[in-house]
Amino acid sequence: AFALIIPILAGFIARSIADKPGFAAGLVGGMLAISGGSGFIGGIIAGFLAGYLTQGIKYITRKLPQAIEGLKPTLIYPLLSVSITGLLMVYVFNPPAAWLNHLLLNGLNSLSGSNIMLLGLVIGAMMAIDMGGPFN
Repeated sequence: AFALIIPILAGFIARSIADKPGFAAGLVGGMLAISGGSGFIGGIIAGFLAGYLTQGIKYITRKLPQAIEGLKPTLIYPLLSVSITGLLMVYVFNPPAAWLNHLLLNGLNSLSGSNIMLLGLVIGAMMAIDMGGPFN
């Protein structure tokens, strides 16, 4: 059930940056983040990567002839952005993001006793400040 949360997050991050053409690349990047073990951190990286990469492709192809203007959003943007995002996620971003993700997960799983209570207090205080609690 939770397997689609990271790709959807990455897709919507990319869509907020590059509009509809960035959505597919964000989804693919998010799926690669899951399969590469980089998890939530990889999904965020994939979303930003796909969005800004698609924006760059839009900028580079802005002076193409008018005759192929219709192919840009349906073929050129998705093909290039999905391919490049996929390659960059697999070979460049997934390995360090997976290492960081596993480091954080192991650190959180090893908490016990007063450390876990301190973490709960910090998270509770952050929620109270950010979500309109007593400090707002």
